[in-house]
Amino acid sequence: MLKLFSSFLLITTLLFATQYTPELNSLIAKAKGQVTGVTPEEANKMIKNGAILIDVRNSNEWDMSSINTEGEVIKISRGLIEFEYVVKILSKHNKNDTYIVFCGHGPRAIFVALRMKELGFKNVTYLEGGMKLWVEKGFMVNEAF
Repeated sequence: MLKLFSSFLLITTLLFATQYTPELNSLIAKAKGQVTGVTPEEANKMIKNGAILIDVRNSNEWDMSSINTEGEVIKISRGLIEFEYVVKILSKHNKNDTYIVFCGHGPRAIFVALRMKELGFKNVTYLEGGMKLWVEKGFMVNEAF
């Protein structure tokens, strides 16, 4: 099942990556310059030390799988971060906690990490390569198939 999921992520990534416009690539590069990314290995260590995961994929993606961790994973679609962060994040945590934002392969997480910084979060980063790279590096996911 892990191979099937990895193949799905790779195909999806290739389809979307080929559709990026120069303008979108520019926006991604600009946002990357303002937020810090962490590798799956670094993220795994941070999670073990209490970092909170923010999954910014869409609900249909949540239904397929998520990063397998004993820590907390908060689900907020990218388009709803400004509307839902108070209820979904600040009801239990604060802006000084450590957060790792992730998506399928990276760009959405980069944009949300930047937005969270703009909203006053102090320790926010994004998972480089998203779930795609997480799986490629051999880290576990929960599959809901």
